[in-house]
Amino acid sequence: MLSQRQPALNSDGTFASVWFQFLSAVNSALGGLPAAGGTVAAPNEIVLAPTASPFTYDVPANGMLLVSGGVVTSISLTRQGTYILGIENGVVPVAAKDVVAITYTSAPTVVFFPT
Repeated sequence: MLSQRQPALNSDGTFASVWFQFLSAVNSALGGLPAAGGTVAAPNEIVLAPTASPFTYDVPANGMLLVSGGVVTSISLTRQGTYILGIENGVVPVAAKDVVAITYTSAPTVVFFPT
């Protein structure tokens, strides 16, 4: 069972299996998996280095943005309007040309997973 407090990365820097399972389920629900018997090589994730707060990320492609750790006070998504997401960490499904802003006092780990 996934909890918002579950770190995305293990202490050795590997991706936590509970998050991988969650992201796989989200990917499947969004139609990201091929038909039965097909294979898809997932694009490599992009580990981002947050700059000064608020850190903004111009999303280059459809995917998911993972925000984990640090001390985050706000995450917002701008598409046709700006929406405060009400979470401090977790997974944010994004589309190309979205802008995600992360306000923090201690930088989180931010990873983009293109689909």
